[in-house]
Amino acid sequence: VGHIWNTIQSIPEMAGNTAMIITPECGRNLNPNPIQDENDWFAYDHSDANTWRIFTQMVGPNIPSNLKVGGESNPIGVSADGVPTIAEILGFKNEVVSSGLLAADAMSLFDRI
Repeated sequence: VGHIWNTIQSIPEMAGNTAMIITPECGRNLNPNPIQDENDWFAYDHSDANTWRIFTQMVGPNIPSNLKVGGESNPIGVSADGVPTIAEILGFKNEVVSSGLLAADAMSLFDRI
């Protein structure tokens, strides 16, 4: 992630004008299921409450630095928060939120912090 960010900052047209958001698509089950793949790794089927536990990292203009919000004992947000967050960065959050197409509990991470 650091290498990608440093590369972005070395490109004059992107430096200071780019936001980067890092988040996985979903978490993983606390325990694997018994299915093993061709490399003998056990599978995770994304079916328990632990799969909702994900992180998000953001960096860029107008994004507070060194801010840490939430944690294992104080979770905030939902995985669907990425869409309104990106829409806010790009300047059309109101249109996305009013579209009626978001999960009912989704909101911009900027509103959560």
